[in-house]
Amino acid sequence: MVTKTLSERMAEQMEVLDTEEMRRRIDVGCKLHDLMITFRQVQMKKNDEIPIPCVLFNAFSQVVHANPAFYKLTGMPCQPHELSQEDTSYLFDYTPLAVRQKMWMHQTDQNEIVLPCYLRVWKTESCKREQRHGRDYIEATKWMMVDMDLVKEKKVKYMFNVYVMPSASALN
Repeated sequence: MVTKTLSERMAEQMEVLDTEEMRRRIDVGCKLHDLMITFRQVQMKKNDEIPIPCVLFNAFSQVVHANPAFYKLTGMPCQPHELSQEDTSYLFDYTPLAVRQKMWMHQTDQNEIVLPCYLRVWKTESCKREQRHGRDYIEATKWMMVDMDLVKEKKVKYMFNVYVMPSASALN
């Protein structure tokens, strides 16, 4: 019985490695990256044109872009990518019932999710503020559009939009 060392096995695998296949995979990765950048730019432009407050999130739930209507509603003091992790995590708040609904809906194949929520605001005169966790919030409805597959057949969720509308009771 012959026992090979780990280095011998690695050397054998490296000999079998097809350089053309490696180049092809690198090219596919570069094309996918370019597609992601283009997709993001197109989505940001679309969001800027709509009058509804909207935030674009990436697959890791990080804020990528907010449209002018969102800035006007919340009075956000900086660009979304400049928000601290704490501010980003406190952008939306939920009642216990809404948390349960959100958890259930994320386990389904639904592409649209509508939830009651509270939206963090920094400066706003048009809505009634509520103190939650030492921060100012307004009561709102959150509509998540998660049907932004970068590669449709692979079900790769790249980004999602969140549209926010203040509830009628929150308006002054």
